[in-house]
Amino acid sequence: VDGYEVNVALNGTASQSSTFGELGPEKAIDGDTTESSGACTDRQTNPMWIVNLGSNYNVVRIVIWKSQDIDATPLSGAEVLLHDGSKRVHSFVIGDTRAEIPYFSFIVPPHDQLW
Repeated sequence: VDGYEVNVALNGTASQSSTFGELGPEKAIDGDTTESSGACTDRQTNPMWIVNLGSNYNVVRIVIWKSQDIDATPLSGAEVLLHDGSKRVHSFVIGDTRAEIPYFSFIVPPHDQLW
C-alpha cells in the first residue's frame, strides 16, 4: 500500500561471520533499537552480517541503527548490499558515522532505475 512501510526484517533469519559475547545476529532484527541492543562480530578482517528476508519484497528503504556505545567500531565505509538471491540489485556505502544521528536510512530507487 502506498505510504505504508513494514519492517520485513523482523521475520527474517540473520547470520554473521562471528559473534562477540551474546550479541548474536538475531539481535539486529528484533525491533529493539535501544542502546543495549544490537549484533556484534568479533574483531576480524571483513566481518559480515546478513539477513535473509525469506521472500522477495519491494524494498523502499533500508534503515541501520548504529551503536551508541563509545567503544563500538564505526560503520564508516561499510557496504550494504541488496540482492534477490541471484544477483546484486543495488549497493550503498555508509558515510561518516561520527554524525549525531542514531541511524542511517537508504532510499532504494525504483526497480527500473537499478539497471
